[in-house]
Amino acid sequence: MANQPTFPAASLPQQGAVCAAWKHVSLNPSESTRGFNNPPGLNLCYRNAALTLFLHTPEFLRWCDTYRGQTPSDSIPEVVRRLYGVIVAYWTYPNGPEQALESLWTELQNERYGLLRWQTTVGTQHDAFEMLENIISLVDDQTSQSYDRLVGLMTAAVSECRVCKTCKRKDSRRPDNVRFLRADLPAASIEDAIISGMKSETLSDCKTCATKEIPHEIQCRILLPSDILFVQVNRFNGSRKLQDEIEVREELVIPDSILDDSLKGQGKIGYELYAVIFHIGATIANGHYTAAVKGPSGQWVMTNDKHVTPPTQTLDESMTDGGKKNAYILAYRRVESQSNSADSNTDSSAAVAPSSPKASSTGQSSAPSGNPIADSSKASNSGKGSVKGGVQMKATIELQGRPIQWTINQQLVLDPDKGALVALKDKARTQRATLQLTFTSEETGEVLEGQVTMSLKPRRVQKPKRAASKTADAKDSSAGTEKATDTASIKAAKPKGVTKKVSSPRKGTRKSARLRGKAEK
Repeated sequence: MANQPTFPAASLPQQGAVCAAWKHVSLNPSESTRGFNNPPGLNLCYRNAALTLFLHTPEFLRWCDTYRGQTPSDSIPEVVRRLYGVIVAYWTYPNGPEQALESLWTELQNERYGLLRWQTTVGTQHDAFEMLENIISLVDDQTSQSYDRLVGLMTAAVSECRVCKTCKRKDSRRPDNVRFLRADLPAASIEDAIISGMKSETLSDCKTCATKEIPHEIQCRILLPSDILFVQVNRFNGSRKLQDEIEVREELVIPDSILDDSLKGQGKIGYELYAVIFHIGATIANGHYTAAVKGPSGQWVMTNDKHVTPPTQTLDESMTDGGKKNAYILAYRRVESQSNSADSNTDSSAAVAPSSPKASSTGQSSAPSGNPIADSSKASNSGKGSVKGGVQMKATIELQGRPIQWTINQQLVLDPDKGALVALKDKARTQRATLQLTFTSEETGEVLEGQVTMSLKPRRVQKPKRAASKTADAKDSSAGTEKATDTASIKAAKPKGVTKKVSSPRKGTRKSARLRGKAEK
């Protein structure tokens, strides 16, 4: 591709990352990128841009295909069935996907989905990012199986530390699962904007200063990076839209300053840009959405509702067409860096070479180490035994298609101040958990790694020795659902006047951009 910027050595592969990802999509695209109709007065540009992004996310297409293959036909949720219908029609039907799209559009507005139903009326303006969040939340809500959860692809774990600006006391909070990072303006580059978005200020109590409501700086760090990363450029400042230009490159390396210490020294965490959604307009109240996407060929294409440019553009040309001052949503997929031995794909973690023959035996292992989420529940000596706040973890790990199985029996410590093991939010039936596994062969140096977000169902096996602590922290940041924190976004809330979904951000949360779209006449 022409006009490629220069990047530091040992950072990211320069060619073929997206094309390679498309090779793993079982559906063989026979049609090129195309647009969607936006009849006059309907203002559907936000929907068209959001769906175009999804349709150019090969990991999402692979997830749909895997889910359908592992789920009995009569158990496939209707929204997944119709989503897959749009995927097939978009990439293989010469006549286009409009009929399948109308079927999906009707399903998304079905009243049986309650708060997750997409509520709109003819001509109503909406935010493209709100559309993205709604589809992810609805699909996650309807797919109850623990395998290949969609949120496992699109969820990162982020820690939060509040630092008193007077005495510098640090107060760490429980990690959250987030679906996007916020990029604050003004900033020279997207990296600088993300760093700025990971910091904010709030008023909080300080035990050292013995003062209530004292200024604190909120510092967020990435604990577990996601395979698909959405970045929302915060163009909202009160009722005014920020139109600062932002420099975006095809490769993004997460700055060390926003990584948890456990991730440092393990090689660069890199992503490749594959889609940009633009909001064209001078205000946040109205405007028009377009999308630039990278197709199976690796070339950029600009889509403007039904209008599509030839698939010969570079990113620079697409950014010029869309406008650097209009870039609103950036979509990245994680790629393997030269200094990392394996890519972290939730559904297909890859080894750099065949595994050691010694691994082909069944045995017992201690718990995998290096899980930063469990910082408050560090493992004690493995095996059985009674300790204060003890939690016994039993797990079995199997490598599919291989005669390899490990059994883990590990004693963990649960701080009584953290509350009971089971502390679900009202009406919640499961506890969401994020697991990160890294297997390293001491003999060959080969590595298998990956992460998955799953649901844990509570059940009682014996009467507890003591009552659950009243200080159990069961809060979450779900964006309009009754699920756990995986629907949250870093310090994100909707601007005043947008009531599409209920959001309960933490105290001190700063609002981020929510731009509404209106079709050009």
